[in-house]
Amino acid sequence: LSITGPNERRTISREDLGLYGHVVVGATYTFGCGHVDWAHLQSPAYYYDAVRRIVEKHPFLTVVVKDKHGDKAYYEHVSSLDLAMHVSVVSEEYTGCRASAHDIGRIERLLPPLVDCAYPPQHPPWSVRVLPLSDGTESPQSPARCFIAFVFSHTLGDGINGLTFHQGLLDGLRNAVGLCQDAEAVITVPPSTTLPEPFDTAVRLPISWGYLLPVFFASCLPQWLAILLGIRASTSKLKPGTWTTTDTAPTDETQLRLIEIPAEQVVAAVAASREHGAKLTAVLHQFIVHGLSGVLPPTCTELVSQTAINMRPILEIPSTTMGLYVNGCFCYHSRTTNSDDVFNHQQQKPLSKTEWIKAAAMTQELKSCASRLTDQPVGLLRYARSIRSWIKDKVGQSRDCSYEVSNLLNGGYLNHSITIERAVFAHSRNPTSAPLVFGVVSVKGGSMVIAVIWQAGALG
Repeated sequence: LSITGPNERRTISREDLGLYGHVVVGATYTFGCGHVDWAHLQSPAYYYDAVRRIVEKHPFLTVVVKDKHGDKAYYEHVSSLDLAMHVSVVSEEYTGCRASAHDIGRIERLLPPLVDCAYPPQHPPWSVRVLPLSDGTESPQSPARCFIAFVFSHTLGDGINGLTFHQGLLDGLRNAVGLCQDAEAVITVPPSTTLPEPFDTAVRLPISWGYLLPVFFASCLPQWLAILLGIRASTSKLKPGTWTTTDTAPTDETQLRLIEIPAEQVVAAVAASREHGAKLTAVLHQFIVHGLSGVLPPTCTELVSQTAINMRPILEIPSTTMGLYVNGCFCYHSRTTNSDDVFNHQQQKPLSKTEWIKAAAMTQELKSCASRLTDQPVGLLRYARSIRSWIKDKVGQSRDCSYEVSNLLNGGYLNHSITIERAVFAHSRNPTSAPLVFGVVSVKGGSMVIAVIWQAGALG
């Protein structure tokens, strides 16, 4: 048995209440000519040994959540798991596209049912779905290609889990020799298996009184008085003109679109960002604010963003450790106008001078958030009397932010016989948080893919 931390209980309650689905980190694999027979790639057993090594190395993949309906949920390791229940090959009918259709279109159709799926409570909540991108009719000289999606519950960890999984899968498949008909599907979990402690403890993430008291008083005072005093029971501060969408007829369905940016444009964007003292994540925020400013109603004057922050580096936790080590950084953006040269097409530049300055400033803000442990938003969760009740109370209320950006950065996948040409990062709709989410991931030397995610009916 392993106790859960406050942020883990948040993800558990959110999922149990039907307010969140799952996370998907997928990648397009290209197998060198002659490395593997096409028929092998369509057999789940071909992947068993590689997946087994990953499971044996990462204990979070062997747990289920118990007592999830209350505030004392905990993790329990299963005694064994059957890979036949976790690894499968997706047929063309599942995506509604032929093998000859464009890769991105087929992947885009595949993702929504994956992020909205549910797992039996007796099985660890993760799976591997293989979507063939070739049809096996190409010449022997043509490389075989497939999209492999690692689907997992957010209760098992954050998006970095996906990068770790694919690096492990790439290493395992490199050593695979043909199809082992006797590949063992059942993995026995040693009784001594343990999980690392939660990262959001009082020792690791201390909260000062100056940070805690405004949130505490806002939760106790009448809403009109809290507004009058300028305090709010939230980690973000919303003004009357802040856009947080107007839910018209929200459903439980996730919708998304994939945008792929070619490698040469990614390289140019990174170089331009460095030239202006900014990181690409902050530059992406400027493009998002730029775009939203052109379509939102005149009453919307401000946007509040949330950026996912990986806390492993500051905690000195290895980057390949699976688990939930994510925090959020809230930033505030004034709506851009014509006077800001945002819509000045004569400048022939992606961003105006003002926007580059904002990107550089936001880069420093995100860096500051990632380099401190005191007064982090996620640390406030341990002061909630009931995390489950807190989440339930958020349903139907104003969202905490306008949009979210989660950038997994580069996946450095190096292999002589197998290559990853693109990666995709997406997750389900989240009716208690950002109405619009941008999941970003790129491959070193390759393209960048941005998944734009929203709840059906939530954008009006």
